[in-house]
Amino acid sequence: MKAKDMRELSSEDLIARAATIERDVFKFRLRKVLGQLEKPMVVREARRDYARIKTLLQEREAAKETKS
Repeated sequence: MKAKDMRELSSEDLIARAATIERDVFKFRLRKVLGQLEKPMVVREARRDYARIKTLLQEREAAKETKS
Protein backbone atom coordinates (compact mmCIF):
# COMPACT_ATOMS: atom_id res chain seq x y z
CA MET A 1 0.00 0.00 0.00
CA LYS A 2 1.28 3.44 -0.87
CA ALA A 3 1.89 6.08 1.78
CA LYS A 4 -0.58 8.35 -0.02
CA ASP A 5 -3.33 5.80 0.51
CA MET A 6 -2.30 5.27 4.12
CA ARG A 7 -2.55 8.98 4.90
CA GLU A 8 -6.27 8.82 4.13
CA LEU A 9 -6.87 6.23 6.86
CA SER A 10 -7.67 7.15 10.45
CA SER A 11 -5.19 6.51 13.24
CA GLU A 12 -7.32 3.66 14.59
CA ASP A 13 -7.34 1.99 11.18
CA LEU A 14 -3.58 2.38 10.91
CA ILE A 15 -3.04 0.85 14.34
CA ALA A 16 -5.24 -2.12 13.42
CA ARG A 17 -3.46 -2.55 10.09
CA ALA A 18 -0.06 -2.38 11.82
CA ALA A 19 -1.07 -5.18 14.18
CA THR A 20 -2.23 -7.29 11.25
CA ILE A 21 0.95 -6.68 9.29
CA GLU A 22 3.08 -7.48 12.33
CA ARG A 23 1.38 -10.89 12.63
CA ASP A 24 1.69 -11.45 8.89
CA VAL A 25 5.42 -10.70 8.93
CA PHE A 26 5.90 -13.36 11.59
CA LYS A 27 3.90 -15.88 9.56
CA PHE A 28 5.75 -15.00 6.36
CA ARG A 29 9.14 -15.41 8.01
CA LEU A 30 8.14 -18.76 9.44
CA ARG A 31 6.86 -19.98 6.08
CA LYS A 32 10.03 -18.70 4.39
CA VAL A 33 12.24 -20.71 6.74
CA LEU A 34 10.13 -23.81 6.13
CA GLY A 35 10.36 -23.29 2.38
CA GLN A 36 6.62 -22.85 1.95
CA LEU A 37 6.65 -19.21 0.84
CA GLU A 38 6.30 -18.79 -2.91
CA LYS A 39 7.21 -15.10 -3.05
CA PRO A 40 10.00 -14.19 -0.60
CA MET A 41 9.58 -10.50 -1.45
CA VAL A 42 6.30 -10.34 0.49
CA VAL A 43 8.32 -10.30 3.70
CA ARG A 44 10.17 -7.17 2.61
CA GLU A 45 7.00 -5.49 1.35
CA ALA A 46 5.16 -6.21 4.60
CA ARG A 47 8.06 -4.87 6.69
CA ARG A 48 8.13 -1.68 4.63
CA ASP A 49 4.37 -1.21 4.96
CA TYR A 50 4.72 -1.64 8.72
CA ALA A 51 7.47 0.98 8.81
CA ARG A 52 5.36 3.39 6.74
CA ILE A 53 2.45 3.01 9.14
CA LYS A 54 4.65 3.58 12.18
CA THR A 55 6.13 6.69 10.54
CA LEU A 56 2.69 8.11 9.80
CA LEU A 57 1.55 7.48 13.35
CA GLN A 58 4.66 9.25 14.70
CA GLU A 59 4.05 12.20 12.37
CA ARG A 60 0.46 12.50 13.60
CA GLU A 61 1.58 12.32 17.23
CA ALA A 62 4.19 15.02 16.65
CA ALA A 63 1.59 17.21 14.96
CA LYS A 64 -0.70 16.85 18.01
CA GLU A 65 2.10 17.87 20.36
CA THR A 66 2.99 20.98 18.37
CA LYS A 67 -0.65 22.14 18.34
CA SER A 68 -0.91 21.87 22.13
